[in-house]
Amino acid sequence: MTIERLIPVTDGVICLIHGDFSVPELLKDQGVDINVVDSGVKISINGSAIEFPGILLELLENADVSSLYFYGVLLYELVPEYRGCVTLQRDAVLKVKGVWDYLSRSP
Repeated sequence: MTIERLIPVTDGVICLIHGDFSVPELLKDQGVDINVVDSGVKISINGSAIEFPGILLELLENADVSSLYFYGVLLYELVPEYRGCVTLQRDAVLKVKGVWDYLSRSP
């Protein structure tokens, strides 16, 4: 999956992605995991992993709620298709943001 664009909104971030990813309707909190990787952040949703740039953490930190809205982008479509939403726990986002800030500043 490739991320086309991240669009900040008041309650999270809209993620425009290429690929056939969709969020399961009955998603529990245990199915979402967020970790720091070299290129930024890796979010695993029921076994599917998506890597985001580190700027995502800053966007989620400044949002009222830590929600990710996924829309699928196809080459000749005018309107992206809604693929689902995930709300991350605020504490988990802030912990990962702290780790990202520390690692990005250390030599």
